This record gives sequence, structure tokens and C-alpha cells, in this order.
Amino acid sequence: MTDDTLFSITWLLVSLLGAGAAGAAPIVLASSPDPLLPEQAFTLVAAGRAYGAAYDAADWSGRLRAWRVDPASGRLAQAAEWDSAAHLDAPGFSVDRRMVISHDGAGGIGFRWNSLAPAQRAALNGTDSDPSGRQRLDFVRGDHAGEIAQGGGLRDRLRQDGGRLFRQADIVHSRPWFTGRPTNRALPAALGDRPDMVYVGGNDGMLHGFDALTGIERLAYVPPGIISQMRAWTQAPVRHRYLVDGPAFTGEADIRTQGTASAWATVLVGAPGAGAPGYFVLDVSRPAAFTEASAAAVVLVDTTDGADADIGHITADPATDATGGRATQIVQLNDGRWAALMGNGVNSRNEMPVLLLQYLDRSRELRRLAPPCPPDACAHRGSNGLATPLAIDTDGDGKVDVAYAGDLLGHVWKFDLAGGKPAEWKVALDGQPLFTARDALGNRQPITSPPTWLPHPLGGVMLALGTGRDLTIDDRGDPHVQTLYGLHDRGRVIDARSLVAQAVLPGVRSADGRDYSRSSANLVNYGSQPAAGGWFLNLPAKGEKVLHAPRLFAGQKVMFFSSAASQDYLGVLNLFSGQPSVRPVFAALIDPGSPTPPFENASRVGWSRGGGSWLVDQPRRWLLAGPGEAPLVMSKGNGAGIRVGWRQLP
Repeated sequence: MTDDTLFSITWLLVSLLGAGAAGAAPIVLASSPDPLLPEQAFTLVAAGRAYGAAYDAADWSGRLRAWRVDPASGRLAQAAEWDSAAHLDAPGFSVDRRMVISHDGAGGIGFRWNSLAPAQRAALNGTDSDPSGRQRLDFVRGDHAGEIAQGGGLRDRLRQDGGRLFRQADIVHSRPWFTGRPTNRALPAALGDRPDMVYVGGNDGMLHGFDALTGIERLAYVPPGIISQMRAWTQAPVRHRYLVDGPAFTGEADIRTQGTASAWATVLVGAPGAGAPGYFVLDVSRPAAFTEASAAAVVLVDTTDGADADIGHITADPATDATGGRATQIVQLNDGRWAALMGNGVNSRNEMPVLLLQYLDRSRELRRLAPPCPPDACAHRGSNGLATPLAIDTDGDGKVDVAYAGDLLGHVWKFDLAGGKPAEWKVALDGQPLFTARDALGNRQPITSPPTWLPHPLGGVMLALGTGRDLTIDDRGDPHVQTLYGLHDRGRVIDARSLVAQAVLPGVRSADGRDYSRSSANLVNYGSQPAAGGWFLNLPAKGEKVLHAPRLFAGQKVMFFSSAASQDYLGVLNLFSGQPSVRPVFAALIDPGSPTPPFENASRVGWSRGGGSWLVDQPRRWLLAGPGEAPLVMSKGNGAGIRVGWRQLP
């Protein structure tokens, strides 16, 4: 990472398809993107480039582009450095030499007709009277020969802006993920020379890996769970389906399968999202050496066949560090082994919140932790699933000791992973949720993003999280109030009545077209009797919700991102109290010539949606930038660091 660390805060809509457990209502989701969803979304990373994933709803084509970023102003260069679609559609592009791999149920394979399992070939054929599965597989690989315009029977892929043929389909909800040189010194030195990569899921049924410098595709992975949908997707008039539409992230782990010698690797965890339940794990350590012949070594795990009743559609963004550039879900556990920690997502057949611990070494088995659920009285079963977990190492030994995650019914679960043996791991607090989020009328508030945290000065963990979901058409207009929470985990269940209320106060419209607001500064007394359990702040805009994790800003401050139908919002609050920052964060941005005086303690800014937005982390400030608008400057100021007297409470 460079000093100017970049990451996106683009607002996304998630949509899913799936079946629920008996007696539970499955979440029936939208089949097309929210019309307010930007068709161009940015993820910015190190090396001074912005990567924009785009789609065109007129023909459902897609592309990934890269722009140089001015590190001083945060603005993008006018012309893109490269366009992935231009590479894939270039004259002379060889579909046969394209590096496309999959999984046949036993291991990684080249995505070729003769390599597929019999059941996979049958799914592509559909019926004995329509044995065109081989042609459909070639279509997915990018071959146009079977399309109607070329004399075949499969649908055409023609751009609406001129009728040109295209290969890359829409990228809607999957956010590009940058993977640079490894940061773990234990990894082989040769990996330091590997090319930087950008990975993103596409609704052409593939997880794509593009060279970050050139835009050339080095890898495409087809999860087997979506093969059964390809027959319908390749037929006219169907032009769009969610296929590989979920998150992807990378991290470093020791993936040894036997013996004592380390086998350090960079692994990628991805999910089809709306396309299919499950997830997959790839070894992406050596992108320059990707070949179909290496598919068995590249594909480590795939659970997208839908066989596991605890695994649903995984759609939530990964948990990251404060920069947003490093995932924190690939971890070493206290039994010494490496694993990927995930929430089980939505629409699993069991419809319960389950923490998934996917081992990356030895036999790569899956462990799971779920709250106890009596068959006749299970308050957390039905239309439920666990969101992305936050993993914390409380004793500094490099191993995860505790994890926190929310679910769709508003529970915040704490998982105790401190024991040296897996048999000792459990749902903390005797299987009860740490907290349950409800609005003033008692309605449950869904949690679909991971929390963030700081050690509390009086001991224990201080969590920051927000509520809201955007999964269905009804969610788009849901009027229920959603909330920001600050929760002090002191080793016991938190009573909502112990939380202190904060509130957003009336604001002003600035000359730059943004809306600035204050918030209240009510005292949160953790030393009183009874002690405060934290704070809450109800989001004031109609339909406003939190869909992404809060991020640490500077000192004890935290940034919250929220969105409503027509606006996006960014708030900066003290994580421990929910109060505004003592030092102004946004005050310098109010036009001095405005008839409305500038705020001394503005804690929230809102602006019209469209085009995506990104943050640039500079030494003394952050820039919030977007296409066609002046960057918003936020002062970091000075203050206490994040280590503020850590001690874990029982």
C-alpha cells in the first residue's frame, strides 16, 4: 500500500434467489438492479489507480477500467489507462487460449466440455432433444459462433451503441478487489515480483482476475453452482441473470496439507452472491503461472453446489482493516491452523445464523458455530443468516480470540474462539445474543454489514455498527427507522435501555451542494451505576440505512456510511460516545460567503447519489471524491491513537 491509500464507499443493492427452510419465508429478491444504482462504481487501491466496474443495462455488457488518480486532489485522469472489455473484444482474441477453470465436484479442472462431470454436461444440455451443451460452454468462454446472428441458436451479445459483439457481461454488485505484492515476510521472495491483480465477479458466470497494470485477463473461474443456470442464460430473450455477483477478497495463509514445512500462499475467497449459495477458495499466489493444467492446484475449495444446508447466498462486503485495503477474515485460529471466517449469508435451507470457519490447510474441512436452537422455541431461526464477522486478537499473539457478527433479525452475536481446541469454541454469553437491535416500535433492525471496534478504556470491546438491508424490492422503500449503535461489550448481554440517545440536528446546505448537519453531544457515562451500555443514533432520512462497515477515521473517531433513495451520507462520530468530534472535521468546507454560518462541529454530510464515491487517505486529511465534483476535504486533526488501555473482560 502507498501512503495515499484508496478505497470505495460505493452504495450497492444486493439481490438474491433461493429457497428457505420449511415454515420460513425465503427472501425473494429483485431480478434487476435498483434504478438508482450507479452504472459506474469505483474501488480505489494503492499504486495510484482507480478501478471502475461498470455495466450497461441496455444490453447487459460490462467492463472494468483503470484510471490514474492525482494523489493531491483525488481526481481521476480524463482517459482510462485500460479497458478490460477492449482487451476481451479485440480482433484476434483467442477464446481457446483463454485461461478459464472450474470445479467438477472433486477438484479444479479446465472449463472444457470433456473435463466436466457428467451431471454438469447434462445440465448444459438440458434435454436429450437439445444436446447443445458444448456450444453453451463455448458461449460462456466467449465464443460467438453459436449466436443467432452467426447462424446458431444462442442469444446474441450485441452492444446497443453500434451492434458490436461483446464478451464481458455486467458487473453490478461485485466490487473489484486489488491484490498487490504479499505483505507477509514468510511468503517466498519470488512472489514479490508477481503482477498486481484486480479480481471481480461478473454476471457472465465468472470470477475474473485482471492484470492491474494492463487490464489483460489472467484468470477466469466458473463456480460449478451456476452451471445449471447457463442453459437459460444463453437462450433468447434472456440477457441478464445474477451469476457471479458476490464479494471477493484475498489474504495470506499457511495452506500446508501435510508435514511441518510451511506452505505460505495468497488465497482468494469469493462467492457467487445472488447467483448461487456457497463460496470458493483459490490459490492466487502466482498469477503469471495460471494455466488450465494448474487448475487442480489453484482451486482449493468450492461449496457452491448447494449441498450444505447451513450455507446460503453470501453477499456482504468483506471485513477490512482501517485502510479498507486488507481483508481481516483470513486468520490463524488458536489451534494453530489457518481459516477463512465467514457469515453463512441468507436463504440457507436451515435459515439460521452460522459462523463458518473454513480451514485452508490439511484436509480443508469446514467447522461451524451456531447459537443453540430448541426445535420448539427458536427465536433466531427463519428468514435469517449471519453477516460478515469481525475477528479480533485480544492478546496480541496473532491468533483470533473473539468474533462478532450481526444477523438479519438484529442480533449481535459474540463467538468465543480463545480456546486452544476447537471443542472449546462456542457462542459466548451461554448462547444468547450480545445485543438485539430494535426500533422504538419494537421492530427488529437487520444487520448486513460487519462492525468495527476499539478497545474500551475501562476494559472490554467497544463496537460500532449500523442497521439496514437492501435485498428485496420492498427493502428499497422500507420506511422503518434504522440506527447507528455503539455497544460496550463488558462480558454480559447489553440491555437496550442502557444506551444513551444521540440525534442528528438540523443542518444547512453548503455552496458546494452538500448538506451538513450537527449531532447531539449527550453524555455517555460508563462509570455510573448503572453504567451506560453504549449509545444509539437513529438515521433521520426516510429509508436511510447502513449497508457497509464503519471505518476508523483518526484517534477515537469512526466514519459511518449510509444511504437513502436519493442521497448518500457520511458521518464522523466519537466511537465511544456517539458525540461529534471535538476538533472540526467538516467545518472548513462550509463556504465562508454563505449566509448560513459554518458549523463548529458538523458531524455529517450528505450529497446526491450517482457515479460512486471514493476516499483518499492522506497524512493529515481524507479526500472524499466523486466523478464531476469537487473533493470534500476532512481534517484528521490530532488525538489519541486506537490503543487506549486494552484489557479483556470475562
